[in-house]
Amino acid sequence: MKNGSKAKKVEQVKRRRQNENVADWGGIDAELLRGVVESVTKNGGAVRFGYSRDGGAYSVGIYGDGDPFTEYCGATAEVSDWLRGIQFDYE
Repeated sequence: MKNGSKAKKVEQVKRRRQNENVADWGGIDAELLRGVVESVTKNGGAVRFGYSRDGGAYSVGIYGDGDPFTEYCGATAEVSDWLRGIQFDYE
């Protein structure tokens, strides 16, 4: 990709990000997050919280349950329900 077209692509991505909802762990219920951590770690696993590269989705990485994997949930989705599902899976 040439420098000019790469810069154009970067600007398109920035504009798209500004128009989309952005994931923010700060708005998630702390007790629910604690419950996910407790459920995953009580059996020797580990959990990682993050975001997709564009910031438009939450990510949760799970380690210690076979091969490590990452799940994603869009910022506009029912994040609490998604987290309760993860918690339920590891209880």
